[in-house]
Amino acid sequence: MNEEKPKTETLWYVGENYANGYHRKPVQSDKVYIVELYPSQLSTRGEQLWAVKASWGRRGKALQSQIKVGASKYYVAEYEFNDLIGKKMDKGYKKWEFVTEVEEMHVESGWDA
Repeated sequence: MNEEKPKTETLWYVGENYANGYHRKPVQSDKVYIVELYPSQLSTRGEQLWAVKASWGRRGKALQSQIKVGASKYYVAEYEFNDLIGKKMDKGYKKWEFVTEVEEMHVESGWDA
């Protein structure tokens, strides 16, 4: 059985789209898609219920958000969480590995922890 815990996955997509009017110029795409699985509220029986929220848009811009699953049992919310990630990865999104500013400075300086 899975451990019931919050999860967040950030996916990104950098690619070229060819739909810019008659000229068909390549347009660089730089998108982010964030999926969050988190505790939402307690049921009337005192059970923890879970929700899934998706946020998306261009990297560095304000993101749009939508609750994909609200107040559900963990296994239902986790299924939707994994399904959303799978669908985006099928479209070419990749997992985004977060690097802290300190880690990035260490990499740039050649310092190995």
